[in-house]
Amino acid sequence: MASFSIVADMTREIGGDRVEVVSLVGPDQDAHVFQPSPSDVKKVAGAKVFVANGLGLDGWMGRLTKSAGFRGVVVEACKGIRTRMAPEGEEHGAAHDHGHDGVDPHALA
Repeated sequence: MASFSIVADMTREIGGDRVEVVSLVGPDQDAHVFQPSPSDVKKVAGAKVFVANGLGLDGWMGRLTKSAGFRGVVVEACKGIRTRMAPEGEEHGAAHDHGHDGVDPHALA
């Protein structure tokens, strides 16, 4: 399971034919405003691995995995990378308020 399409694409590239990857947020959807459906909760509950951005872009992920009773492994795709800071004074609005002390969560977006 991947949080959104870019993470899913990366996971497929790394895993190759050894993995089957499902993306919750598709390529033409916005991860900022994604609202999981009951079927999404069911998909997450049955997943073995959940790959997420890890910088807060998919901030709904923690609530979703908890609601789903997810017991698998969570992989943060950005773990260990050098992050970049969001440009000072950049106004994102409520949809972009990730709460990560100025770190740009769009590293994989």
